[in-house]
Amino acid sequence: MNKTKPLPQENPLPPDKFISRDTKSLKEPIITSQIDHATLAPGPEIMSPTELQTHDSGEFLRKAINDSYIKSKHNVPQVDEVQSIRSLRRPRSSRFNVPDKREFRIFPLIEDSRNSEGDMIKLFSKKVDQCSIVFDFSNPNSNLKAKDAKRTTLEELVEYISKYPLPRSETAYRQILNMVGSNIFRNLAPQNGLHGEPFDPEEDEPSMEPAWSHLELIYIFFQRFLENNSFDESIARKVIDQKFALQLLELFDTEDPREREMLKTVLHRIYGKILSLRSFIRKSINHIFLQFIYESDRHNGITELLEILGSIINGFTIPLKDEHKVFLRRVLLPLHKAKPMSTYHPQLAYCTVQFIEKDPSLAHPIVISLLKFWPKVNSPKEVMFLNELEEVLEVIGLDEFETFHIPLFQQLGKCIVSPHFQVADRALAFWRNEHIAQLIHSTLDSLAPIVLHEVYKSCSCHWNASIHQHAYAVFKFFMLSDEQLFDNIINQLRNSHRKGLVERENRKEKWTRLYNKVKSENPGVVDGKPVILVDEATEQVDVNAVDQLELIIEHVLSEQVGDENSSRYTSQSPNSMNINPIPTPSEPGGSGAMNSSQSVPFYDSYNEFGMNTQYSLGGHQALVTEPNNMYYESGNSQWQSHG
Repeated sequence: MNKTKPLPQENPLPPDKFISRDTKSLKEPIITSQIDHATLAPGPEIMSPTELQTHDSGEFLRKAINDSYIKSKHNVPQVDEVQSIRSLRRPRSSRFNVPDKREFRIFPLIEDSRNSEGDMIKLFSKKVDQCSIVFDFSNPNSNLKAKDAKRTTLEELVEYISKYPLPRSETAYRQILNMVGSNIFRNLAPQNGLHGEPFDPEEDEPSMEPAWSHLELIYIFFQRFLENNSFDESIARKVIDQKFALQLLELFDTEDPREREMLKTVLHRIYGKILSLRSFIRKSINHIFLQFIYESDRHNGITELLEILGSIINGFTIPLKDEHKVFLRRVLLPLHKAKPMSTYHPQLAYCTVQFIEKDPSLAHPIVISLLKFWPKVNSPKEVMFLNELEEVLEVIGLDEFETFHIPLFQQLGKCIVSPHFQVADRALAFWRNEHIAQLIHSTLDSLAPIVLHEVYKSCSCHWNASIHQHAYAVFKFFMLSDEQLFDNIINQLRNSHRKGLVERENRKEKWTRLYNKVKSENPGVVDGKPVILVDEATEQVDVNAVDQLELIIEHVLSEQVGDENSSRYTSQSPNSMNINPIPTPSEPGGSGAMNSSQSVPFYDSYNEFGMNTQYSLGGHQALVTEPNNMYYESGNSQWQSHG
């Protein structure tokens, strides 16, 4: 039988601390925060130190925890929500080991009136060398005087380099680069929480760099160095090499957005000054993007790197080189399929539009790639794709549009009937863009059969009242653009609905005959009503589909004929060459008659589509929400309310 070792008498165990059963390897005491110490006074329920000598320590531990839980469970407030682990992230310095133990020395002011130009240059060199000393900011209370002295010295160096020319020597340039590199180049802190969960830029707050009071001045000093009027590019090429540029790019993964903004400015200045590094910088950025897309799926500096690339693409010469087109197809466009695309999509869309402005023929691969990467179940991402497509269509002509308009509007038709109202609204907003409306009008023969059926579905079935208004405007656009084409498509819709009704009746009749046959062959076994593939509610909706289509057409025609202010919208006609107003019943060709070649305006004013609160639909009363008295003015591109 094992013998337990007695606990020492002179050091009694506190009531709120317990020891592991293995007394040979004592563990750190466990402090139970939920025990009320006032209830653990010596008593019959808690063992005294003398009793501990004759009891097993494990038994005592179990009994003490059980008793303390019984006494304290009613005193501890119950918590409805557990604190998120992500909120436990703390700012940490990216420096863990600072090998430099030199003492920071303070020199006289550089701009002292007693100093000559040579003395000022010497003092500048000494102070730059002193600022190479790096302090550890993981302990905010250490070396406070030295940290403050370095900050003051850096402020003086920034002021000096903004006023005076740089020393024209490779030694001075190398000394400045060494000082900058010793301060900013470092291993970044692990980007995870206390329990190892990865950093999520959309949910987590970024960890700010504790040494930013020094780093900010270092970046400003380096920026002023690159922008100095006496900056010598021939000398700078010897000290700012590929290794330096690569280390700068590695820092873009820092969580601190302030540092990424400074890095963006500095790297852009280097790209503009050091011509020999341009190709290397572009290739290095490509590698970062490819690693982000196909490997890590996580990088904090994609937004800033895309902003730099947007400026670089804007400076490309025409015609574009093949390497730039390869970069677009293999690197830039695949960025649309990354999960955190929402964090950098505006910058990515700007880059794609810049490529189209340089070479309009690139619109086809860009649009086809967007359709290839189109999100399936992510509605916010669909809205971003639609926004980018609208920007693309605004900068292309009819020739480029005709190369991809059919697959584009096939996808657009799916978005029009999307149950997510923002997706449907953004898809219908294409007709509110004057340039896109002209492109659609020029290719009406091929686009109307694709889109009009989906617009009709949105007019009749969508749950959102504002989508009804927008869909009616688009429906009216097709109705007034080409009467003959519209009539042909509507006839196809009518025939399709009627054919569907006939097929439904035939199917119902076949099922009825089958049911009767089985019932006659098995009397007493089969009972109940015949099996019908569709319920009565669905059948009633399909029966009324043709009537509903006629009501929509009749309503739009009545609104057009009764509109007295239609002439003020004629300037928004898809065909700007013909601004003849729509004929009224009193004019020749009135009563809805209109030449198919006649240009008609696209009515943006949705208050002219005001529907009755109730209208008859196949013998039933259908409720329709009254539209708001709002209109969209293409001149200022903003919604305005009038009432």
